[in-house]
Amino acid sequence: MLFLVVPISGQNFNLSTDLVAYYPLDLDAKDYSGNCLHGEVYGPTSTINRLDISGKALRFDGKDDFIEVPHSPLLNFTNEEDFAISLWVKLEEGQSDLDTTDNDRLSKWVENDLSVEHLATGYPYTLRIINKKNNKKNYFYWAQFGGYNKKCKSEVDPHSKSAIENDAYFHICLNVKSNRFYFYVNGRLERMEGSSVICDPFNTAPMRIGKRGGPNHANHFRGVLDDLAIWGRALTEEEILKISEASFDFKHYLADLIEEQELVKSDTLFFDTDDWQLSKKQKRTISKYFTFLDLAEDYELLIAGHTNNLCEDAFCEELSMKRARIVKEYLHKLGYDCDGISAIGRGKSRQIAPNKYPSTRKLNQRVELGLYKLTKK
Repeated sequence: MLFLVVPISGQNFNLSTDLVAYYPLDLDAKDYSGNCLHGEVYGPTSTINRLDISGKALRFDGKDDFIEVPHSPLLNFTNEEDFAISLWVKLEEGQSDLDTTDNDRLSKWVENDLSVEHLATGYPYTLRIINKKNNKKNYFYWAQFGGYNKKCKSEVDPHSKSAIENDAYFHICLNVKSNRFYFYVNGRLERMEGSSVICDPFNTAPMRIGKRGGPNHANHFRGVLDDLAIWGRALTEEEILKISEASFDFKHYLADLIEEQELVKSDTLFFDTDDWQLSKKQKRTISKYFTFLDLAEDYELLIAGHTNNLCEDAFCEELSMKRARIVKEYLHKLGYDCDGISAIGRGKSRQIAPNKYPSTRKLNQRVELGLYKLTKK
């Protein structure tokens, strides 16, 4: 996890502080927070995101698609802890799995709903849609539950006030602060509830995206999900407004934060047109960074892929990410885990030379390696 105390110039907040998990949900369920809370994808397919960019969101079919992230204490929150969850959602008509009146987009529900566990344990959070089975319109709601034990049976479930239309993107945020639950839709406070559950909702269940539990209570979601982020703290209103902007790119924001830190080592790898494979020489260059990352926790390696500007935007984005990703994968093969490495594709947004001649064009077809010494909080 990044603990950067220097915000981007002109901003009074730092969204990397206490970031527990961040899933861009581009082509996979990789966690970009540095905590390595990666998920396994079961069926969802890549689709266009809220900015009409292909391959930058995941579509769930409402039948059997879901993502599962193994249990981690980092993903649990007690009934006394502040936390926040942010997600972009687009609903589709006809939520197929209608065994009840709601479908889950995000849930840390129970480990095994075939056992009595789901009667005994609570859950720290679920994000659901009240579907049209018994309602003429769709509504969002969050829930935290203390369990069915008599002494613990209590629930907090703030609902959205306004109905949610199909085929449109909505930004939703649950912000929990001092036992108060604030529910935002598109940056606007929809509802607040003022007390937490009686008992600790901690459980050992995996976090599921796109469904609720096992075969008895699947409650699959049909639609598109994008940019899921979880913090172990409450967000400020300024932060909520920022992340609710459709144009806000969280992955690029985190990379920009790293670039604000002290650069201690850098290299550039150049590629032929449309190529992203590593040469032996490039592998030797990458290997030098392994020593730095292995010796100290306060270093972050930013791997940024770039292209020339002669290709279409979507192709450039994908190619630049392929170049960055293959460098990161090579470091993993050397034995280094995901913490301390960030990879991003910047497409054709940062040209450093003219593209008229092949010799100068190649200067744009690159991966920049930057090792930064982080300021820790």
